[in-house]
Amino acid sequence: MTGTRRFFLIPLLLLAGQLIAQQLFLSRFQPGYYLADNRHQVELRQNGPDPLDIGGYYLMTRDYALRFSPKTYIPAGAPLRIARQKSDAYPAEIQLNGLPDFLIRFNLLESDSNYAVLFDPRLRIMDAFYFSPQPNVPFLPVRDTFITMRGQLVPYNLPPENRDIWQHLSARDDPANYIFRRSCRWSTLDTAASVFDHQDLSLRYYDGIVSIKWSTGFERSTESHTIERSLDQEIFVTIGEIEAQGDSEEFTYYSWYDSEVEQGKTYFYRIQTTIAGNEPVYSRLLSVQPEEGIEEFELEVILLPHSDGT
Repeated sequence: MTGTRRFFLIPLLLLAGQLIAQQLFLSRFQPGYYLADNRHQVELRQNGPDPLDIGGYYLMTRDYALRFSPKTYIPAGAPLRIARQKSDAYPAEIQLNGLPDFLIRFNLLESDSNYAVLFDPRLRIMDAFYFSPQPNVPFLPVRDTFITMRGQLVPYNLPPENRDIWQHLSARDDPANYIFRRSCRWSTLDTAASVFDHQDLSLRYYDGIVSIKWSTGFERSTESHTIERSLDQEIFVTIGEIEAQGDSEEFTYYSWYDSEVEQGKTYFYRIQTTIAGNEPVYSRLLSVQPEEGIEEFELEVILLPHSDGT
């Protein structure tokens, strides 16, 4: 009886793993109305180990609707970027006005909000989010029809904003807002500024070594990341420096390992990022206390104020 159960469970588990691995999602949205601003971009990603064909999938926003052409692939570990127009300043793999099944939508409601929805070929919603200053918006729900180049009518529906399929981000439809997804949540960053967050900053102690790890979702004019350590939260010494990406819109992961620690002492760490023409940007402080007899532990993070008191 036990052998029979295993026989049926293994294929089911493999299938579930494949479905999770091939998850398709929106990962970035650069606002800017299609008719007025060349800066608009949308980025898609997928979690699978192999390229994923999204031919026949649909992308809908308040400004346009499109159906991806056959043999449109999202590579493994890299984004597929869609833009109004390809350029050196705004690189992309797909140019909107170069798609045969691309339809401009004219908004009758004036609003500083927008949405993006990804449908599979059977018009099942794969991912959806909207951003607006307030969660209640006048442009949802939507009942509309997509018209292909060959005149095929494809009706589709978008549910009200209070349905679970939506993720809401409090932001305005401003090209200066860089909207990106991190750990299943949407965040916004002012691209007119050269400041960014040190995300997922964490410490881990193992076998006499403290590992410091963090990531960035956006970098502009960054020169370096300096790792600083303190015993009293006042006097900091530099223990390492890593060259930064300079200009990047990709998620970048950094790590540093500190082996010069002693048992029983409490160490405080922070990251100082140098940005060309700007004051340094500091992360929050994290602390760790190596203890004798503990081979490994994940730090339960203690967030302390920035150095400027904020």
